[in-house]
Amino acid sequence: MKKVIKYSIFPAVLLCIIVVVFLWQSRTVPPEEIAMSDAKVEREDCFLLMSGNDTLMSFRDIQGDTLFVGGRPDSHSNVSTITYSIPGQWVNWLPVIPSCKGRLMVMKTDTTSLCKASSEQLHKMVARQKAAVKRLLVNIEEQEEHADYYIRTHNVTEDGFDVVTRASEYMHHSKDSLNGVAKALAKIGNNAPLRLELCSRYYAWIKESEEASARPVRVECETVKEKNGMVVIRTKDSRKPYYLSTSLNTFCTDMIKQHLAKRPAPRMVLPSHVRIDSLGTYIGSVDSAGHYHGYGKLYKNDGGYYEGNWLHGLRSGFGLALTPGMRMRIGEWKDGGYLGELITYTEERIYGIDISRYQHEKITKVKRWVRNRKGKKVLRVRNKVQRFGINWNDLKITHLGNISKKTISGDVNYKISFIYIKSTEGKSIRNNYYYADYKAARSHGYKVGSYHFFSTKTTGAEQAMFFLKNSRYQYGDFPPVLDVEPTAGQIRQMGGTKAMFAHIRKWLNMVEQAHGVKPVLYVSQKFLDKYLPAAPDLMKNYNVWIARYGMYRPNVNLVYWQLCPDGRVKGINTEVDINVFNGFQTEWERFCGN
Repeated sequence: MKKVIKYSIFPAVLLCIIVVVFLWQSRTVPPEEIAMSDAKVEREDCFLLMSGNDTLMSFRDIQGDTLFVGGRPDSHSNVSTITYSIPGQWVNWLPVIPSCKGRLMVMKTDTTSLCKASSEQLHKMVARQKAAVKRLLVNIEEQEEHADYYIRTHNVTEDGFDVVTRASEYMHHSKDSLNGVAKALAKIGNNAPLRLELCSRYYAWIKESEEASARPVRVECETVKEKNGMVVIRTKDSRKPYYLSTSLNTFCTDMIKQHLAKRPAPRMVLPSHVRIDSLGTYIGSVDSAGHYHGYGKLYKNDGGYYEGNWLHGLRSGFGLALTPGMRMRIGEWKDGGYLGELITYTEERIYGIDISRYQHEKITKVKRWVRNRKGKKVLRVRNKVQRFGINWNDLKITHLGNISKKTISGDVNYKISFIYIKSTEGKSIRNNYYYADYKAARSHGYKVGSYHFFSTKTTGAEQAMFFLKNSRYQYGDFPPVLDVEPTAGQIRQMGGTKAMFAHIRKWLNMVEQAHGVKPVLYVSQKFLDKYLPAAPDLMKNYNVWIARYGMYRPNVNLVYWQLCPDGRVKGINTEVDINVFNGFQTEWERFCGN
């Protein structure tokens, strides 16, 4: 009888324990007690492209269903992850008994619909990604050429030289990374079964001491299990806050869910100077409204890059921009628009002039009253021509004109290194001073070139033949130049833009065949912006001489820049066009063939 009583006690005790636990779990925990268990948790997310059990690539984010942002050919790289701050709760392992051992509960991540994409859909995404990476690689190679060109043609003392150098390094690293991504994508077989997983890592912030000076420590966690839409995690070293005395445990799922729903929603964790938005990743300062403001760098999702000054979200001040399909733009910006590069003029630069009959003649109108046959006074106007020679013995640039503001370092007393002389215009107009000026310039040691003024009234072939017949080209001369300055009305009369460029190409090809050197195309900035994009072959294959008075915007292969039409030169009586070579001594020697 005693044995029966003895054994019947155990079920009773077990039943009592179950009842106590059930009652304990059913009780309403005061909000302040739940708040004592609040935890600061960070979740680091990463998309994984999988084939079977193999991880092919990792991605920080996905834009639509096209571009994998922050893609890397590895399983889980820091640069291909994104971190969120999420609410969590410290919990016990066992009911009633304090047994936290570093355990927490957090809400399970909502798996994006993309993770449910079929293998066929993912293969389409991979195909689009391959095309996107290919385009980005082509763009980076072009931008590298532009950066190298800038570095060759500018001096280390100039504003922006260090910015271009950093951009060049960024492009080099981006190219290496994209090549890695391209190789990883190329290895994905067309029939390989693909799936996308969202991989998450967790970190808890723990304050281990009640001292005011004690700082929270970031501790890595491991996932224990998933339960009813919650994830149970545990610090790897079982650390927990010094103050923790919670009565919550893993059975309090509903209660914890309700509490976590009232806490702040997950937010992206970034340093104060870093932002990630729809444009890309921005590193720099912002204003009170969160707009880019001050100095900062923007790494765009489309492969673009900007480093420089911002004003309330718009590029303003000095900056450098790399944009897919465009040349590098560096210089001054205003209200988001590019103004151009602001040059500092010093005696270190390579200067030249271009001349025509206007440097030998000054025409003034002389007015006088005379009586006609009827004896009535009438006003007659006639042109008076003053003729001047050029003192070739000591030509020096003494003034850079007044049409635009310029930044000048030191006195303007610049050596002239090259001279272009107008030879012909259309198919019948010749510069009567050409031969004498050509001979004198060469004999005084100047680099000489000849130019032709393009007419819309005759064909390109006729003009090329006229130029070749009446111009000289000797060893050591600079390439011939075609000066193109038509008005909109003249272009229409010639048959439109397409017809005009056909005649221009004809002139360029005939002159190149005759002299064995590509001519240079002289245009205004307005012509370049409005018409030249219709002839991308000319922009790509020919050096360009731009006339722009102020800042310049070299979105072509710039060789000379005409900075003013009203300069002054010692030894010449009239105003003169002043030009600057796009480069310094090393590039000049290279250009001259030394």
